[in-house]
Amino acid sequence: MYKILLLASVGINVFAQVMLKLGMTRHPLELSRGIIGNLKWFIGNPFLWCSIILYGIGFMFYAIVLSKLELSTAYPVASTLAIILTVLISAIFMHESFGSIKAIGLFFCLIGIFVIFIK
Repeated sequence: MYKILLLASVGINVFAQVMLKLGMTRHPLELSRGIIGNLKWFIGNPFLWCSIILYGIGFMFYAIVLSKLELSTAYPVASTLAIILTVLISAIFMHESFGSIKAIGLFFCLIGIFVIFIK
């Protein structure tokens, strides 16, 4: 149950990262707007609001996970899975670069998760 909740928190976190990236690239922040202009920009950016809400939900799930799983297991697994999913989703849906070096790095990440998570 808690391992599934850990995976859910990672997925939500990654989705929040994507929303944040979309919010910052589709509606870029411009320093020339000044403080009030940027505050209006922030309030009116639905991608940023979505990312904030998703981060909050992911945080709640992760907090529940930490109440039952060891931090030395939960954090490395969550962080590494988030890295793997972020790299893959960025490459597939956002057309970011993905080459053999990143593939090798992700492979080693998977090995690390296997070693830490499987008891």
